[in-house]
Amino acid sequence: VLSVFDELIRRGKNPKDLKPLASKLINVFYEVLKDFKSPTPPENSIIDILMKENREIEKRLDSIKPKLTELNKYKDEEFKNKVDKVIEEILKLKEADKHYLKKENILFPVLEQIWNNHRCFQIMWSIHDDIRESLKKLENYYKNKTYDRATLYIEFGKLYFSMYDMIIRENLIVYPVAIETLTNDLLDKMYEDMFEIGFCFIEPPSKKKRETKERKIEDGVIEFETGRLSIKQLENMLNTLPVDISFVDKDDRVVYFSNPKDRIFLRSKAILGRTVQNCHPPESIHIVNKILDDFKNGRKDSYEFWINFKGRFIYIQYFAVRDEEGNYLGTLEVTQDVTHIRELKGEKRLISEE
Repeated sequence: VLSVFDELIRRGKNPKDLKPLASKLINVFYEVLKDFKSPTPPENSIIDILMKENREIEKRLDSIKPKLTELNKYKDEEFKNKVDKVIEEILKLKEADKHYLKKENILFPVLEQIWNNHRCFQIMWSIHDDIRESLKKLENYYKNKTYDRATLYIEFGKLYFSMYDMIIRENLIVYPVAIETLTNDLLDKMYEDMFEIGFCFIEPPSKKKRETKERKIEDGVIEFETGRLSIKQLENMLNTLPVDISFVDKDDRVVYFSNPKDRIFLRSKAILGRTVQNCHPPESIHIVNKILDDFKNGRKDSYEFWINFKGRFIYIQYFAVRDEEGNYLGTLEVTQDVTHIRELKGEKRLISEE
């Protein structure tokens, strides 16, 4: 099944158009897939967690379905009185988004590195978005008090079959192959990432103690916990950000500032090594000292200010920078021209760029 849809997408078929075909093919092979004896995933590995979440999602879908069926017997006023509670239960399924986010941001990227036939994930991601869209429509139905029966049943029907369809695809196709191909080392690497997203409808497993790895710099490449960048990439990336950045170390000395094309406030290399107090007029030094003192003593983690400057609206933020143990390392200043951002209306999604 994985190979068939990988090949179709490789040949240029649109993943959205393949969704109905995928459901039909899985129905044809359902009994065979169901009878396949898949290995048991390691306890609390990402596959085990996702399978546990699927069982809980299924329970909730099964409990909601008869309640919706029962609503059918009520006349209009009774229907209005009872429908809100049922929709509130449906909207609790929004919690399942954590399940889909773990797949999109943790499982898929790792499997893409070790599977040749991974393009079918594009179909799954499209179904995730269908589920999100159905939940959004049901939420609007609830907020607007529409009370149109047909809309409710049609939209819940789409949601029900999309979520059930996803459980079947995951449990009968993706997870059995994943269990056989993911090494313990890869599973360990994915374990910690799950806590960044969270868990749906289950008790979180215990969080393993984070190992602190020594950072390496070799041949001008810096190894971070979340990736690798050359010094050239890092410097140009910081200078490309649409913000001015300055960093003051724990001894209150300016040790770095970025150099964007459209800098808001003047910065000179002469300030490097200078105390930040000497970079401000005497009238504001007491505020600077208060911010630094609050950061150093853990009373606050951030401050924000905004000003009108040369016809632009400027947003200034200060952040306490701390290590994993909470030790104060310094203060980050971020300055941004938000004039254009304040004027934005509605929404512009990535897909609308087409």
